[in-house]
Amino acid sequence: MANSTLAETVTVRLAGRYDGWYAEMIADPEWGYIADIQSGQADRIASGLANCVVKWNFTDRSGQPLDPVAESIYRVPRGAVIQLMDRYSDLYRALPND
Repeated sequence: MANSTLAETVTVRLAGRYDGWYAEMIADPEWGYIADIQSGQADRIASGLANCVVKWNFTDRSGQPLDPVAESIYRVPRGAVIQLMDRYSDLYRALPND
């Protein structure tokens, strides 16, 4: 779970084969988490996403629920991770900068 004191969250909903999957995420993440998500490095992406997720309903390929921690990101199907990153990025980029 994220270490942010900000209570405001956004819901990121996935589509296609991951329809019904969602993640409640910090609405205005710390810059370091954004840098991690956008780094292109798997370990930093996993850490950045996990630090922004408050809760989710993600499962592994066998349908087992996953805790929203960095280690679990590696067990989430690739397509779901890509959608999560893209949709979350769209949401936090749309935030006002005030």
